[in-house]
Amino acid sequence: MARITGKSRLYKRRSTGWKTAIKALIEKIIKQLHDHKICTAEGEPTAKGAWSHLDNNQIVALYSSINRGLQNFYRFVDNWQALARIQYILQFSLAKTA
Repeated sequence: MARITGKSRLYKRRSTGWKTAIKALIEKIIKQLHDHKICTAEGEPTAKGAWSHLDNNQIVALYSSINRGLQNFYRFVDNWQALARIQYILQFSLAKTA
């Protein structure tokens, strides 16, 4: 069914009512960060001791690459706001390391 308004046409769509939701598993991401010694198992940020001998610019570049990779991978998830917890962990782990 179409309505004509001026030069454009507005169409109504049928919808099945189903919507696909893609969600990031925050616990899984925290476990991976824990495996890389960026945070504790509970998600508290820790200093990455293996990088403490590097220059501050190098440390920031390493954390930025981790952050950028996570943001690119989880760009299309529906719970994007939940990734703020991961941002917090990376930010304060960087502060403790540098």
